[in-house]
Amino acid sequence: MEAFFSGTGEGGRAELRLGRRDSTYVWVSLRTSVVADAADGPRFLLISIEDIEERKRRELQLVPHQAMFALS
Repeated sequence: MEAFFSGTGEGGRAELRLGRRDSTYVWVSLRTSVVADAADGPRFLLISIEDIEERKRRELQLVPHQAMFALS
């Protein structure tokens, strides 16, 4: 976090599995970006959250198939 506030941070990206109030889970892509100006340094922290549930579901369906091809 200190990198964000010092103006040296460039932001980042993470994929997270978050719990909902109804006890289900959802996969999201979290992206952060620092908006700065030359005079004052960092001004804003932009955060973008995208639902990637379908993509993760397809990726997880491929795992058994990838393991099968790796053995042959």
